[in-house]
Amino acid sequence: MNIAAEKLERMLREMAVNDSHEAFKTVYLAYYSRLMAVAFHYVRSEQAAEDIVADTFRDVWTQRSRLPDLQNFNAYICQMVRNKAVSYFRKNDRRTDLFDSIEMQSLFYTPETPETELLSSELMTLLNQAIDRLPDRNRLVFKLIREENLRYKEVAQMLDISIKTIEAHMTLAIKRLRSVLAKNRE
Repeated sequence: MNIAAEKLERMLREMAVNDSHEAFKTVYLAYYSRLMAVAFHYVRSEQAAEDIVADTFRDVWTQRSRLPDLQNFNAYICQMVRNKAVSYFRKNDRRTDLFDSIEMQSLFYTPETPETELLSSELMTLLNQAIDRLPDRNRLVFKLIREENLRYKEVAQMLDISIKTIEAHMTLAIKRLRSVLAKNRE
């Protein structure tokens, strides 16, 4: 089911202003299949994809008051699914599932010796912990740009903030991550 931009805008406004369950159902039906495909692409598990999509729609409902202010709902909801898929892997430490996807393999370096494998694993753990400790907005901007490969302009539109603010968030995030990694080398 496709939904026209005008109808989508009307449904999002209905959800936000009138807590309309009918509008929510319309949006749900329009996006469910597409979001399942996106989630499945990342997690390669139908059950996990269903959980991710359900969590995404739950979050859309709880954050419905913000929906009319979004510039691009399509990008917003797809990004939510991607972020939840990344969180799924982190939470479940499902690194082996990542390697099932050829696209995902290119994101990781495969060490050649047990020593380099251990160091690489420790470094990835440290880096993921440092990313998780970033302030919420810094972490979100960092993930959207570095993990999801979105452009600064796309993130600025998605979050309804200026490109300069995005640059400031990225500068601060990278500075903090470098600091953590530098401390680890000492």
